[in-house]
Amino acid sequence: MKQLWNKMDAGIDKQQAINTELVKQLVKDRNNRSLSSISWMEYLGIAVAVVVMMVFISLLPRLGDSPLLIVSYIISMLIMVLTLITGIYKLRHISPDDYSKRTVVEMSERIEKLRLFIAKEKIAALVSGPVMIAAFTAVVYKFVHDVNIFTNITAYLPRIIAGTIAYVILAALLYKQVYFRNINEIKSNLDELSQLKKGIV
Repeated sequence: MKQLWNKMDAGIDKQQAINTELVKQLVKDRNNRSLSSISWMEYLGIAVAVVVMMVFISLLPRLGDSPLLIVSYIISMLIMVLTLITGIYKLRHISPDDYSKRTVVEMSERIEKLRLFIAKEKIAALVSGPVMIAAFTAVVYKFVHDVNIFTNITAYLPRIIAGTIAYVILAALLYKQVYFRNINEIKSNLDELSQLKKGIV
């Protein structure tokens, strides 16, 4: 009878171990999906930044010598450079392989560090929106239409304002739906893993 109970206990322990591994794998898969969503957005941002920089550099001779256009061009290029730098930084923090090699505590600290960085980035992006839109509008109009909008800025203000409003709305939605939603899901998954390791789940 004792041997039967021992076998039953062993069978239960084995099943619990299997269930634990299944849960761990499910959590890992959910984390990878969330990380992949953020990675995809970063690669897209980097690709767009590189293309814009190449186009702007190739069209530089058309810029002219207007100080305001030159400043707008410099601001536009700096934004693209910052997009590259922040994109690469975030990609370094969201590698699925890197997360799989870390403990739950290390992963939690890493994702919290990423969340804080993105929160600061969001504030900077929203605050600098009007300047960025104005600079891009000036440069694009000069390159495409050979028009210096600063000679009659009031005629272009409605477009700049409309572009700024659209940018702020889209940026806020992007950060909420792509970044913070996925980060919150990852944090929830890590909490589940932490509970599992403590034997609560």
